[in-house]
Amino acid sequence: MFSAYEADHTRVIVSGDNFNYPCGGEYPGPTQENDVIDFLCAAGTVGSNITIHKRPPHDEHLTVCEVEVFGKLYP
Repeated sequence: MFSAYEADHTRVIVSGDNFNYPCGGEYPGPTQENDVIDFLCAAGTVGSNITIHKRPPHDEHLTVCEVEVFGKLYP
């Protein structure tokens, strides 16, 4: 989940163990200031890195004020 402004065309990817897991598809927008957007990952998604990717045009910036990650630890 993250609170963002101008988060149109944004997606989240969890990566680890040489796999990339997309979470929730691409958020098409439109967003408003103070919107909260949830990206839900499929069961079995495992990784240690999270990438928040905004599709071009690259002249737009993504401003993120908070990112919360929830999951379970695996031994």
